[in-house]
Amino acid sequence: MIAKHPYRYLLEGKHIWLNHAIFNCDSTKVLWLFRSCETPEAIRNWQTFMYTASLKDPQPECILPEVYWTRAISHQIWGRDPNEILVDANWDGKGHRAVVFDETIRPFQAEKISDSHGRMAHMVFSPDGTQMLADSYPNQDGTQVLCLIDCASGAVTQLAHFKHIQPAGTPGDIRCDLHPRWSQDGKRITVDSIHGGKRAVYRLEL
Repeated sequence: MIAKHPYRYLLEGKHIWLNHAIFNCDSTKVLWLFRSCETPEAIRNWQTFMYTASLKDPQPECILPEVYWTRAISHQIWGRDPNEILVDANWDGKGHRAVVFDETIRPFQAEKISDSHGRMAHMVFSPDGTQMLADSYPNQDGTQVLCLIDCASGAVTQLAHFKHIQPAGTPGDIRCDLHPRWSQDGKRITVDSIHGGKRAVYRLEL
């Protein structure tokens, strides 16, 4: 895969790892993030490159190089069809938006679905593709927001708030993202939360 890297001459001696591997909706492709930094201790200063590959012809291709990621994209996931990718992007510096693009189209073309709820979010389409769920990082008072986004209008509805309470006796920065997920019939969702003082999975009825 290093042979496919846009800036492979910059990788010599770097600390390299892969994460966030995700299958698309029909399990024919996978996307993942290729990350690198100077040393393991400098891991927060990483560079990010998004790759995809077909399972039938597993030749990796860099879809979004670092230039798209720097201070702009926070999350990524496959969309409503086998080629669509959904990202939370702030490319103009005016706020985070739900953006989709077809990973097979060159040059890169992005389409805005919604202005999200103004903060970085993990987003995921409903099974029928008409709605999205979006979470948020904790704000200054520790509140995390769960929102529902209408794909046709871009309207955002707040569904719930969760208080991010670090479990007793856990040192350092312990974060638990909500990571919302749909049931296959679209009637229920689950989230991860530590608002009860410990990490747990919660089910919400829509």
